[in-house]
Amino acid sequence: MKDLVLTDPAIAHFSHLLETHPDDHGVLFQVLNKGCSGMKYDIVVGPIQKEWVPIHEGKKIYVHPDSIDVLKNVVVDLKQLPLDQSKVIFLNANAKNACGCGESFNLDE
Repeated sequence: MKDLVLTDPAIAHFSHLLETHPDDHGVLFQVLNKGCSGMKYDIVVGPIQKEWVPIHEGKKIYVHPDSIDVLKNVVVDLKQLPLDQSKVIFLNANAKNACGCGESFNLDE
């Protein structure tokens, strides 16, 4: 079983983000049942909950237990945009039927 993978730029991004939050906060990745195609990636920065599953040793990065199966083999990366902006992107080979705006998806079952 391969877990959610974060690229080095993504790890740096979330580590920097956590520097502005209290020590008991972490980054949570989860998939919600919403959006026009059925599922949507969600990233929350908040107080660490005991049910969260750690995915990166030494970093406060977690997956919600209900989302582990959907996030297997997914790569989280940071895409550089114009004007010195960036966007978190999810690379999921099992995602199908993404909506036009690219915010939601279905899985190839």
